[in-house]
Amino acid sequence: MASFTIIINNENQYPWYTAIMQKTYTMFLFLFLVLPFVSHSQQNASITLKEGLKNDEAFVFRYSLSEKFQGKENELHITLSSRDKRGSSYLVRLQAGTHELYWHASQFDAPIEVVFLRLQKASKETGETLGLKDLKIETRIEKTEGDVPTASLDDMFQWKGALHPYGFSMFWWQQHPEVLVFFFQDREQQARYLKRASFFVEKRLTRGTLRYDHEIQQRKGWGAHDYDAEDLREMFEVGRTGDFSSRDSETNVFPFLPEELRLKRILIEQGLFLLSETDRQLFVERADDPVFLARVPIQEARGSMVSIAKTYTPRLLRILMFHELLHTFYFKDKELRTFVSQQWNLLSNREKQIWRRFLARNGYDETYEYLVQNEFFAYLLQRPVAVLSQYIRSRILPESKVELSEDETVVFTEHMKKRSLLLSVYIKQRYGVSDGELRYVRHVGSP
Repeated sequence: MASFTIIINNENQYPWYTAIMQKTYTMFLFLFLVLPFVSHSQQNASITLKEGLKNDEAFVFRYSLSEKFQGKENELHITLSSRDKRGSSYLVRLQAGTHELYWHASQFDAPIEVVFLRLQKASKETGETLGLKDLKIETRIEKTEGDVPTASLDDMFQWKGALHPYGFSMFWWQQHPEVLVFFFQDREQQARYLKRASFFVEKRLTRGTLRYDHEIQQRKGWGAHDYDAEDLREMFEVGRTGDFSSRDSETNVFPFLPEELRLKRILIEQGLFLLSETDRQLFVERADDPVFLARVPIQEARGSMVSIAKTYTPRLLRILMFHELLHTFYFKDKELRTFVSQQWNLLSNREKQIWRRFLARNGYDETYEYLVQNEFFAYLLQRPVAVLSQYIRSRILPESKVELSEDETVVFTEHMKKRSLLLSVYIKQRYGVSDGELRYVRHVGSP
């Protein structure tokens, strides 16, 4: 049984409301809280976890918000604290719809016993004021299953917990829990898991083919990766069924590295790869067997994954991770892909040529339209629109090797800023995120 004390603090018009709502609720695994009467814009609430958050538990905060508040700049300040005020505080940019946030006990230095909520406005927008009454809130304590926590980007960057037994950190992204995020210790470790995948999924001249180690050893891989799980499924299936001049002597299939087979195992364990019922039962018994892993067919794939090596500076780490996570929106959202395609088709042939040459010189297959438009989208939004001009002049145009006069450069830059602004507005309305800023849950310090 999980026990909660809920205190609703109304600061202005209704002092009697606190007395009415100050009650203790004892429940099995979940709490349901509705605030029906309060109407002003800033309110507080506190939830006491009488038994504290245990090591194998997570605090789950679920809220639902009406579509009429879509696009409004409202934030919820959430503090998870021990009784001696150790813990962390977060700002949540509220979005229409239903959303769940997770905090695992392993994220904190002390047992979490109190959760404080404070609703606040993030801007001076006019219009209907949001009150806690407009948030349908549910909270629960969950036993954590498996060894992969769900975390916000800030918590991933500041993670204090132990590494996964395989020697890196791994998370489900809190904003979209179907995205699996890997933080590798360095680029060498990351390359052993994913370098070959980059040549199969995205690299020019090799996309769609599996290359042997000696063919890619001297070629540059990516510093950060993003993959739709279906693309990785296709890679492993080609390796299993393809006709290769050289095969692994034990498995009689393509000679994947041990780390690549371990990746396949992880994606099966985490549900991105689905097996037949028979093979799933065999997997439980033979997950440590490389021959079985190499040969087992993947029936279906779902979700996506991204990865990065932790050796970058904090600033570049965030830019690269932002870029990779933008791709996960593109993978799953057909309407977003249509909107990106519309923006791409507004470019002139010469502007498209600039992008294709820029991507080609950075190793992408510039003939693959899906990839080109996906990268166009992510490169335009990985930095704020305000600094896009500088990035275009210092990186995109020089690397494209397309000669433009100053007047042509200005026209191209302004056209890209317009496309970026429209894309930024679109994803902010759709997902509550902005250009250069993908965190709708931000770590803002201690209690």
